[in-house]
Amino acid sequence: MTDKPDHKLTVQQSDWLEKLKACKASGKSMKAFAASEGLNLQDLYSWKKTLVKKGVLPRSRTPCFQQVQIMDTAGYECRILLPNGVAVILPGGAHDMNLSSILHSAKQL
Repeated sequence: MTDKPDHKLTVQQSDWLEKLKACKASGKSMKAFAASEGLNLQDLYSWKKTLVKKGVLPRSRTPCFQQVQIMDTAGYECRILLPNGVAVILPGGAHDMNLSSILHSAKQL
């Protein structure tokens, strides 16, 4: 998971770390894994949060946003690449368009 040594963990933390590693290795959702192992789902999430904070588990979410820097706006175009692979390209001066409507439509492709 990470390169941090596990020897700084308590016995209980080590036990939950092993359960969380087994959950990931199983390919099951946390809910399915908890049910199959007879674990309390809330405990599993709570320990995951604790071990992420300690730095022995990586954060599982990738950032949803990326920093944008607007350069010279003369002759610019706006390019937005959506997670589904669709690229939305708006010419400069298209700011009057309803961007939300455009992105929603592109997301449906």
